[in-house]
Parts: sequence; structure tokens; C-alpha cells
Amino acid sequence: MKTRTGALFFVLGAAVCGCSGETEPAVAAGGDADAGSSAAADLVDRALMESCAGFDVDKAASLLGVGAAELEVMETYSDRVGGQICRYWSAESNVGPGIDILLNDHESIAAARRIIETQRELVPLVDEVPPTGPARVEFDFGDDAFWDTNTSGVVVRVRNVVAQVQVSASRELTSPRDPAQIALERRVAEEVAAALGR
Repeated sequence: MKTRTGALFFVLGAAVCGCSGETEPAVAAGGDADAGSSAAADLVDRALMESCAGFDVDKAASLLGVGAAELEVMETYSDRVGGQICRYWSAESNVGPGIDILLNDHESIAAARRIIETQRELVPLVDEVPPTGPARVEFDFGDDAFWDTNTSGVVVRVRNVVAQVQVSASRELTSPRDPAQIALERRVAEEVAAALGR
């Protein structure tokens, strides 16, 4: 197994949240803050972030149709992008051939929601991915989930974590509107969301 180092660029960073530096109480998805519960209880376990939400080499290899030994793997925390980067790539795969996952940990659910809402404002909602032009397609998993042309991947929020999943067609970070690639991005994002939701 080779280790590949590199950086993912993620547009859903702290710069767009417009945070004032004040912390807000964490809120359970779809609910209000409960004065009797600890804010930390509503945050995703840090160990899940560090383990790429349980999305391991074997899962990636299976989805890409290659052996685990054929994957180039990078699983590391990046201070520059403020998140856990997980990259699984193989020249032998004809499915992607790579899966990129970026997990951004925010101080509260409210902060993560602001990131998602800012992203939603950038592109119009459509029923299905069009061949050209800006677009966003909503999904029904996690606390919030959608594919959009701005990130060219599936974005999902689980409590205070915003994750982006892209399937790369090459060593470059690209994600065309190919239905099979979008379907794979969605499937990986669902697995990531399920792990973070535990």
C-alpha cells in the first residue's frame, strides 16, 4: 500500500460561516437545545472523525473494484483545511478511480448548519442533475445532504460534522456529472453519515 500526500480543496470552510467567534449551544438535529443535556453529547465523537467515519481501505477497495493492496491511501488531519482528509485511489479502478472524503468538524450543530445553508444559497435546486449549469439535488440521509455543482460532490451534515465526498476520475480532483460517479458518491456519503450518526 502506498501513501499519497496531497491536499483537498474544500469550499465549505470556516471562512464562509461568518462566525463571530461566539459559541452556540449544540442542538440535536431538528430540535432545540435541551438545558438538561450536555452540548458535547450532541457532537460527533472525535474518534469517528479520525477513523474516516469507519470508512476503511477494504470498503474503498470493494467499491472501486480493486484489491486493498492496489490502493494509494491517505488518511490524515490537515490543519490547512481544518478537517480529516481520507483519499483512496487506484489507477486500476474503472469506477472512479478514486474516493475523496473530507470531514470538517465544527464547534456546534448550529455552526455546521450555517455552512450547509450558505452552500445551498449558491446553487439552484433541481430535480435531477442537468448536463450543464449550476444545480443542487437534495438527498434524504444524514441531517442534511445534497449533490451540487459548486463542490462537484455530495455534501452531508451529521450533527456538527460536514462531510464532502467526491469520486475522482483521475489523480486530479475532478467529479463530472456522470450518473454512475454521482451514485457512488451518494453511496459513500450514506455510509459516512451512518457511521457518524452512531
